[in-house]
Amino acid sequence: MPEEQPRSAEDARGACPFCKIVSGEIPSRKVYEDDLFVGVLDINPKAPGHTLLMPKEHYPILPMVPVETFARLFTVAKNLGGASARATGAPNLDIFIANGAVAGQQSQHFMVHLIPSPEGGGFRVPEIVPDPAKLQEIFEIFSHNLPIMIQNHFKRNPGLKPGLEAKSDPIPRYADTKVIYDDTAALAIMCKGALGHVKVYAKGEVAKVGELSDSEAVHLFYVASFAATAAFEALKAQGTNIIAGNTEKSFCIDVFPRVEGDGLNFMWNPAPADPSELDKIAEKVRFEMGSGKGSGEKKDGRGEEKPPERSSPKPKSRKSPEREWQEFNLAHQDDVFNISEVKNV
Repeated sequence: MPEEQPRSAEDARGACPFCKIVSGEIPSRKVYEDDLFVGVLDINPKAPGHTLLMPKEHYPILPMVPVETFARLFTVAKNLGGASARATGAPNLDIFIANGAVAGQQSQHFMVHLIPSPEGGGFRVPEIVPDPAKLQEIFEIFSHNLPIMIQNHFKRNPGLKPGLEAKSDPIPRYADTKVIYDDTAALAIMCKGALGHVKVYAKGEVAKVGELSDSEAVHLFYVASFAATAAFEALKAQGTNIIAGNTEKSFCIDVFPRVEGDGLNFMWNPAPADPSELDKIAEKVRFEMGSGKGSGEKKDGRGEEKPPERSSPKPKSRKSPEREWQEFNLAHQDDVFNISEVKNV
């Protein structure tokens, strides 16, 4: 079978249902909009209040999102997710990201799932015991590469480096585990379960994402995103899942490299929601975001009036998420090192 040729930008935009939601061509229950993002209720939710936050631009996967947009994205996600949880009376919020079809990504338009959930979170990790020698090898790669990748990122974007005070490690029982990155705001460890599974913790006593400052939230997701990129080099991952919540009564972000047949499955069985119930929840979320019940007034994630709308940029040629993932990592190969360069730890 001949290889499918990339489609034009116009074709990609015309074929993407979420670009049509952004433009208004497909109706949706919008709960948030600013110059960069749209938030809508999922019509087949995992839980009441399940919200999809997506860039107006057509980015296939998270690594393709520009730096400035990335920083705004997770500020909005924190605030909109909190509004969704309050609107439904849920005590917790899960943030779910799928990069690549193997990770459960069903659309080539990148989005963040904001899912109100019960205390303890709504995702569970299956028990997988990796080979100890392979785990040590992967740990050495991650602990060497991840700090360099983040340092290079801050050199390119010095304005994003968080000026945060040092805080105590909130997870003292993990003191004997494999730390792969540590700074004043974040602690990343290599887990002993699924191969390449990384946990990113906030420093200090932080139980939920809403307790983080905007800069703390953005920084933690940067660390998680770079951990996902490191997994591509170390494990030749075909995708990643990034899942944030308070599964251990402390806020953390789990990063799972994904390959075919890895035994992981974080997808849920969606069920169509009652339209009238969705309408009620949408009103409540908009109210919680500070726009006024039913007012339709558009404000940003801090409740401030948003800048004037700009027209949505047209997307680039359409490629598979896996192809985009490969091209991104090849473009950033100077930030990643081979195992032969890793020093013993």
